[in-house]
This record gives sequence, structure tokens and C-alpha cells, in this order.
Amino acid sequence: MTRPALSEDQVIEAFLLEDATDSRTLSLYLERYPDHAEALLDLAHDIAFTEFSRHAPPSSDEDDLIAKGWATIQSAERTAVTAADWTGAMMGKVQAAVGAPMPVVMNLRDRRFKRDSLPPHLLDVLSQCLERTKEAVAEYLEQPAGLAKAAAYKASQAPQVAAEKLDYADFLRDLGLPEEERRRLLDGPA
Repeated sequence: MTRPALSEDQVIEAFLLEDATDSRTLSLYLERYPDHAEALLDLAHDIAFTEFSRHAPPSSDEDDLIAKGWATIQSAERTAVTAADWTGAMMGKVQAAVGAPMPVVMNLRDRRFKRDSLPPHLLDVLSQCLERTKEAVAEYLEQPAGLAKAAAYKASQAPQVAAEKLDYADFLRDLGLPEEERRRLLDGPA
């Protein structure tokens, strides 16, 4: 009785379903399916290499490479400013440090201001509050504007972010702040 011809995928799948994929099982499959010998040998090689790799400890070079990679990732996480840094407590801290109304802080969080319209002292304050470098804060503020997830809460449709960023001084003027307060927010503490 002749066996029906199986495709390469069917042979590979059958081999993988075997209880043992040892050399005896491999020999049996090579004998039964000589047309698929190359695929079976490649698979057996991959299985053997995976098993060896799984049980072999990493070399010292690999350990060093892994350690350097993790250090780089952890360093980047500590230096980059992300939206996750802007918790409610952080926003309160920034508001108190800047002495600005909450709409200013919310627009800073959402990167709505043109970076070059922000006074230098504001970057210093943000850097201190967020415990990041001024460069990291500047990079965050230069990213495209976004909205906090909470801004979409109870919205009937997704809120849209204007493509054009706001000028900081114009925003303060449009808020209707007294001239004295606007000057303090623009010029910083005396």
C-alpha cells in the first residue's frame, strides 16, 4: 500500500508532534520522506542548537553585552521625559514651582507651546521638577503636540490636536492674566 504524498509543512508538523525528536526519530523520518530530507535536517539542527543554547550559560562577552544594553536602556529611561512623568502630583509640583495657572501646565504637558517661545527660566524649573536635564525637557517639548488620555474622558468623539503650536506669550495674554503676572511668567523671578 502506497502512502499519500505529504507536503513539506505536513512532514515538519508531524515530526514536531513526535514525543521525541531524537536521532532515531529523525532517521525514521528521513527514510520515510527522503524528498523532505533537507527541511528535516535543518529543523533537527535548529532544535539541537536551541536545546544547547537553552542549557549553555552565556559567555562573558554575552554577559558584558547584556549588561551594557541594560545600562543604556536604564540610562535612557532616567534621562528622557515622557508623558508618564506628568502625573497629577507632578503637575501640581510644576504649577507651584512655576506659579502659573493650570492651563499653562497642561499645555506644557501636552507640548502645545513652541519650544523657542518658552523663557529659559521655565526650562530650568521644569528640569528641576521632572528631575531631568534641560536638554531632555527641551527634546520632550519639541515633539509633536499631543493630548493626555484624560482629555478624551467622556468625550463623544476623539479630541483633535491643532497641528500648529502656540506662542507662550500670546497664550498668557489670551488667558487674561494681569500684566504683572504675565511679566513674572515671561521674565522669571526677579
